[in-house]
Amino acid sequence: MATWSPLTNKIRESKDNSGNRWYKITRITPHCWVGQVSIENGLDYFATTSRQVSSNYIIGADGRVGGCVREEYRAWTSSSRDNDNRAITIECASDTKSPYAFKTAVYNKLILLCADICKRYGKKKLLWISDKSKALSYNPKSDEMLLTVHRWFASTDCPGSWLMSRMGDLANQVTALLQGDTPSDTYVVSTSGNALRLRAEPTTSSKQVGYINNGTIISTDKVVKGQSIGGVDTWAYYHGGYASGKYLSPTPKVTEPTPTPEPEPHPEPTPPTPVPTGKKYRCTCTKGVNIRSGAGVGYSKVGAVNYGQVVTIYTQKNGWGNLTISGNRWVCMKYFKAV
Repeated sequence: MATWSPLTNKIRESKDNSGNRWYKITRITPHCWVGQVSIENGLDYFATTSRQVSSNYIIGADGRVGGCVREEYRAWTSSSRDNDNRAITIECASDTKSPYAFKTAVYNKLILLCADICKRYGKKKLLWISDKSKALSYNPKSDEMLLTVHRWFASTDCPGSWLMSRMGDLANQVTALLQGDTPSDTYVVSTSGNALRLRAEPTTSSKQVGYINNGTIISTDKVVKGQSIGGVDTWAYYHGGYASGKYLSPTPKVTEPTPTPEPEPHPEPTPPTPVPTGKKYRCTCTKGVNIRSGAGVGYSKVGAVNYGQVVTIYTQKNGWGNLTISGNRWVCMKYFKAV
């Protein structure tokens, strides 16, 4: 039986593959498809071209996923027999000019697809080692998956400088999803079809009362019959109906920009108070840090800071730092280092 990710929306297999792999799957290699291709056009190209090229998956410009070469087979993608025997390869729709940027829907689906692949193969961590020689000589542990890139094996810019600058972020976000630590309370609908049914009750035998389109990001009012989203018997209540948590995946972390405060008015002739300049700090927590509405864990979450991100701290109290002059966005300072 062919192996495909449950995130796959359409399958059309290419004849351009080498059959069963020689090695276990220990790598993921994302590529850029120059041009905002749809999965229909991409799958059609791989099925009919004489160039002898293919990939395991295609992520189209709208964020949908196409299956081209089943996971147990080696695709012809990366100009390296050794790499493609170890890697699941993913072509991602991109702009036609350097830096070959991805649309947000494509990058977010790449994160979710990588997390799904890692999870199904028992991996708890996705690694990015930027040094080619160190990466290719590294032997991943049993719970690790390694990212590799096409430019290491051929004279090509693939996957483009846009994605190359985000490979560390990709690894960190996938790892956070695998380890169940994300400050996001929203989920993306990920089904093999076009939509997810909403049921009157949290059971598949209950009548349908609506639907949610595949790829839609939702926030849930409550979770029932389980401990967390993703369980087989877990259901999320949304807009008057219940959605199966089996087809909901946590969204990637999104860092909210620090708002620019409005200057406080001062009566004349008092001169305006100088705006504090603050001090720069870098986030050292690989899992990311929640932003809260007050200086303490009891306050509500209003955003997140990603690993490695540099922020400005204006004031501090009781081990918490304020990201704004007005004082309504706070982070725990033990996860930050001055730069």
